[in-house]
Amino acid sequence: MRSITTPASIKILIVSCIDLFPQYDGGVIRVLSLAKAMSKLARITVIYPTVRSNFESDTNTIFEDSENLILHPVPIRNLKFLRLRQISFGLLRGIPAFATSVQFSELEIAIRQLLSQKVFDVVQIEHSSGAYYDSFINKLSEARKVLILHNVETYRISNMELSHSRRSLIGKLFHWLDIQMVKGWECSTVSKFDDLIVMSQTEKERLLEVYPHAENIYVAPNGVPDVQECWNKGGETLVMVGSLYYTPNYEAAKWVVNNIMPLVWSRRPNASLIIAGAAKEGFKTLELEKDSRVKVMLNVPNILDVYIQSTIAIVAVRSGGGTALKLLEALRLGCPVVSTSIGSRGYETPPPCLIADSAEEIANNILQLLDNPNEQENLSIKGKEFVESSYLWNIIAQKLVLFYTENLQCKK
Repeated sequence: MRSITTPASIKILIVSCIDLFPQYDGGVIRVLSLAKAMSKLARITVIYPTVRSNFESDTNTIFEDSENLILHPVPIRNLKFLRLRQISFGLLRGIPAFATSVQFSELEIAIRQLLSQKVFDVVQIEHSSGAYYDSFINKLSEARKVLILHNVETYRISNMELSHSRRSLIGKLFHWLDIQMVKGWECSTVSKFDDLIVMSQTEKERLLEVYPHAENIYVAPNGVPDVQECWNKGGETLVMVGSLYYTPNYEAAKWVVNNIMPLVWSRRPNASLIIAGAAKEGFKTLELEKDSRVKVMLNVPNILDVYIQSTIAIVAVRSGGGTALKLLEALRLGCPVVSTSIGSRGYETPPPCLIADSAEEIANNILQLLDNPNEQENLSIKGKEFVESSYLWNIIAQKLVLFYTENLQCKK
C-alpha cells in the first residue's frame, strides 16, 4: 500500500495537447501560471507537444525559480496531410475535428515512456480534446485521472450565434448536427475521469445540463498573477485584449470599431483604441485599423506594455463560453472595465465593472468613465479587491492541491 499522501509530496503529471509557448493564448497562460503556482505545493511535471526548434529554452525563460516544476516538451512533425486524414477518420467515428487534430503519436509515445519511468498521484489532462490520451494512461497508471474543461464544448459551439446567424438553412442544419456530435462525444469523454475541473459555477451548471450524471466536479477559476497596479489614469486610451484567431474575440473587436467607437468619438474625438491579441501568421489588421485612432498590436510579449497606456478596458464578447481571463487581468492591474453581460459572467459574485449589451449603452458607459476620474479610481480599487479575494493563482493553486490531497486520502 502506498504511504499517506501530503500536499508537499503529491506528484502531478499535467498533459497538454497544445504547445504552451509562446504565452499569447488565455488557455496557455492558465496552464503555465497554475502549474507554476502548484509547484510551490507539489511536484509538477508538464508534458506538451511542440513544432518549435527552440523548445530547449522553455524552462530557462519561464520557470527558472520553480524547483518542483519540470517541463517536458515533445517535438512533433507538422504533417498537414496526415492531420487531415486523421480528422476525416475521426469525424466518421463521431469525434469532433478539434479533438482529433491534437492526437499526436509522438506525444503518446512520450507519455507512455514517462509513466513507465515515474509514479504519479494525479494525471491532469488539459482540455477535453486531450482526453484521447486517457485511453492508454488508465492502463499504465493508478493515478487519479482529472480532466480540466477549459470550456464546456457543447455550449461553446452552440453559443456561436454571431458566426451562424447568416448561414443558410442547410448550414444551420449542419451546425445542429455538429452540436449533437460534440454533445455525444463530450458525454462519453467526461464519464471516463475521476474528477472534472471547470472554470466557474456557471460552467459547472452547463456541464450538468449536457451530462447530468457527472460527479466530482470542482470549480478552479481563472486567475491572474499578483502584480502591481498598471494603468493610465485620466487618459483617453481604451484597450481590448483577446486572441484574434478566436471568432468571438474578433467579432467583438469589429463590433467595437464599427459600432461603439464612432459613438465615443462623437463626444471624445481624441480617444484612441488599442486592440491587443494573439494572431496567426498572415493576419490582416486593415479591417480593424480603418481609423487612424485604432491601433492593433499582435502577439505582444508583455501585456503590461499595453495596459500601462490604457485608461479603460473593454470586454465586448457576445458569444463563446468560459470566463474572460482578460477581465480579471484588467481588474488586477487597476484598469476600470466596461463589459458585456457575457464578458462578465461566471463569477461567484458580479465583478465591479460597468455592464451593458448594446453599442449605445456601452459607449455611454465609456464616456461616463472618461468624464469622471473619481469613478475610474473607485472602480480601480474595487477591481483589485475583487481579484485579491479569490482570483490570484496562488490562492487557486492552494485550493486545487488540497482538493487533490483529500480525494487521494479518500481513495486510500
